[in-house]
Parts: sequence; structure tokens; C-alpha cells
Amino acid sequence: ITGGERSEDGGVGSGRSAEAERCLLRAVELKPTLAEAHVSLSNLYFALSRLAEGEAAARKAIAIQPGNAV
Repeated sequence: ITGGERSEDGGVGSGRSAEAERCLLRAVELKPTLAEAHVSLSNLYFALSRLAEGEAAARKAIAIQPGNAV
């Protein structure tokens, strides 16, 4: 399944992933210091095998809240 295809259960790789990404990017745009949004974005990217983007989002979350594990 590619990022644009919808799986039967609406899981990762479905159109819902694209919607989730849009929502999380909007959350980061509205509140760049919200570490939780960066963590969620990181988790989404890792689930989609977009590893470089997942790592970058995780690093941003750590930079915002260095005392918390991602």
C-alpha cells in the first residue's frame, strides 16, 4: 500500500494517513513548541517508513522538551 491508497481498515498507508499528516503539520504550524505534535508526526512518519522525516520530527520534539523521552 502506498501513501495515497486506502486500506480496508483505514490504517497506515490509507487516505487517513495523509489527513493525519495535514492535521499534525497544521498543529505544528499553529504551535511550533508543542512537542506532542512533533512526536505524533514522528510516529506517523516512522509508521509510513519515512525515516528521515520521522527522525527530524523526533529531534524537534527532543529540542523542545529535552527531558522527555520520545
